[in-house]
Amino acid sequence: MLDLAAGTSRGITLSYQSLGIPVIGLVSAGGPILAEENIERTIPNNPGILSHGIDFYLKVKGDSMIDVGIFENDLIAINKNIPVKTGSIVVARINDEVTVKTLTKISDSQVILRPENSSYSDIKVNPKKDNLIFEGTCVGLLRDFS
Repeated sequence: MLDLAAGTSRGITLSYQSLGIPVIGLVSAGGPILAEENIERTIPNNPGILSHGIDFYLKVKGDSMIDVGIFENDLIAINKNIPVKTGSIVVARINDEVTVKTLTKISDSQVILRPENSSYSDIKVNPKKDNLIFEGTCVGLLRDFS
């Protein structure tokens, strides 16, 4: 399905929601990994499942979030429009690498991303030195038991 934005040039975009919600690659639940965004597949959209909208899914690689129930190969549902706040599980892009962690501190001089596994250390980022972008907030997950 196409979406039209009135009054703008190049205001035609493909709406993935009509095709399903895209799974766009891997996110590290460990140390950050190189971000490579590509649509691997889509999952049918069912707006009644979660109270927040889902913009995309990411497949989890690693075990740093197991204490909050996020395991390797889970698909985490991401909403990129929910404001990022302390205590949220976020997907953070640090330079060219992406990771999923709990945001525990955010200020002009330091951001702390906490893994939810005692085997891992916090990731401390200085946003004045590193390029830090929050790709979105985790609003749910899908797990395949097979």
